[in-house]
Formats: sequence, structure tokens, C-alpha cells
Amino acid sequence: MKTYWYIHIKDDDGSVAEAPGKKTLVDWAEDIIIQKKIPFEYLISSNEPQLQDYLADDLGIPLMSEKLKNIIDKHLTGKENLQWYDAIVNYKNKKITYYVPKFMNNLDVLNNEKSMFNRKTGSLIKANLLISKIENYSFFPLPELSDSIPFEHRLIVSDEIKKDVIKKKLAGIVFSKVLVS
Repeated sequence: MKTYWYIHIKDDDGSVAEAPGKKTLVDWAEDIIIQKKIPFEYLISSNEPQLQDYLADDLGIPLMSEKLKNIIDKHLTGKENLQWYDAIVNYKNKKITYYVPKFMNNLDVLNNEKSMFNRKTGSLIKANLLISKIENYSFFPLPELSDSIPFEHRLIVSDEIKKDVIKKKLAGIVFSKVLVS
């Protein structure tokens, strides 16, 4: 059986891309969807020694370097229905393009019998994926509860993507195994 992994931002790196002002992701959602890009510039503290390949931001948008995007693109099956939105990160007065994965469809990937849900809200507590539903994907999100959030942040990669990320020594990324049945 194929192995799948959650892709996470390394907790101890401390770098956070900061969006301007006090807007939330919900406030920005309409502009992002219409423009098909992040309509503002992120700022990273110049105290950070280097940029990571997977950045946290203060809105919950996953920011991926071109190196990470290229690895993911290499393994896509075409069934993921993924678009990449550009995001500009200002680091030490240099503007660097990062990429945000935007999945155009909600993918049915859960094994509902083995996943755990909140009885009152229906929200997902613990995911278990069904291999027959995910075997044709190499990169995909867990389903989100809210349609008002334009980007999924619980992302899953195939073992092949994980191996390439490790081989290329991309920075700021950790993995944890996904339950699959």
C-alpha cells in the first residue's frame, strides 16, 4: 500500500510571513479568488537567517517556494485539479515569489467509517483516508469545514514527493504519517 504524509511547517524555525493590516483570511478571500493571486505583499523579518521552502503566515495560507512547487508539479497526476496562486514575500528588501496551492474541487478522500467526527458540529477530528479514493493523487488537502476559507492548510503528499523533498534538502518542512485503510 502506498504511504502518504501530512506536510507541515517546521515548528522551531520561527519565521512567519506577515500580511499587512488587520484583515483576516475571510476578509481577503473575495479579492484573492477574483484576482487568482495574493493581492498583497508579505513581510518577513530581516532577523531571519534564511527563507524556508515552506512558510507559515499569519492568515493560515500555505506559502511554498519555487523548489517545493516544482517537486509537487513533477508528481501531479492531473486529477488533483490544482492551480497555483502567486504570493510575493519581501525578505531583506528582495521580492521573492512563493506559491499557494489552490484546489479547485473538494476531493472525496476520507474513509468515513474509520475517521472520527465531532458529533455536534460534524467537523473532522481524526482523519483516516481510503486508499481507493486517494491512489490517483500525489498532493491533496483534507476536506475543510468552511467554504469561506479559500485555501486548505491540512495538506497531504505522496511518499514520492516526501522522498524528493528530503533528497533536495528543502528547508522548513517536516512530515507525519497519514492513516490510510
